[in-house]
Amino acid sequence: MKNRQQQPNTPPDGNTSTGGVVGWFLRGLNDNLLFQIAAVILLAIVGYVVSVISGVMVSPFEATPVTLPASILIYENCYHLGDATSPGLCPNAPQTNPFEGKFQVKGTSDSAYIRLTVKDVTPGEIQRPIRIYVNGIFVDFLNRYVREDTPDSKEIEIPIPKGILRIGENNILIFASPNIQVPQQGIDDFEFRNLEIVFK
Repeated sequence: MKNRQQQPNTPPDGNTSTGGVVGWFLRGLNDNLLFQIAAVILLAIVGYVVSVISGVMVSPFEATPVTLPASILIYENCYHLGDATSPGLCPNAPQTNPFEGKFQVKGTSDSAYIRLTVKDVTPGEIQRPIRIYVNGIFVDFLNRYVREDTPDSKEIEIPIPKGILRIGENNILIFASPNIQVPQQGIDDFEFRNLEIVFK
């Protein structure tokens, strides 16, 4: 006796009831839909890879290089920090202590410096310390970079430790304070100008 051939539209399990036919149809439909989705995703990936290789698109995993300027000017005019009027300084009368300046950084750098021109700074950080902060973090004493009295203007550079600068807005604070050992001596009156951040 010959085996009866299964009709093409018959469910594989031979269940010809309404529920069996519907289930078989839905399973086939789902398999076909999943296949179509997988094919579309695969084609999209292949097209994207080809575009990246040909240079049409830029991969999101590829870091976009940021060209930093050689320097960022924070304050160009002369500024007088201290607690007394000094005819030799510009301006003669002291200004707000501490000085605070803000600046924008568009990229990171492993080699950044604070550059400024100073006048009448007392050398040594012990006598009359002048502290510099960037983003609330102590960087160094300005006095450490002045080895002798500076009746004339002198340009100095103070390195900024890695990790202090951030992308976006930054701030710098220059704070003049009295002698730790002899507070009655008051604050060192000095002048600075051309304050900037330098990248090397």
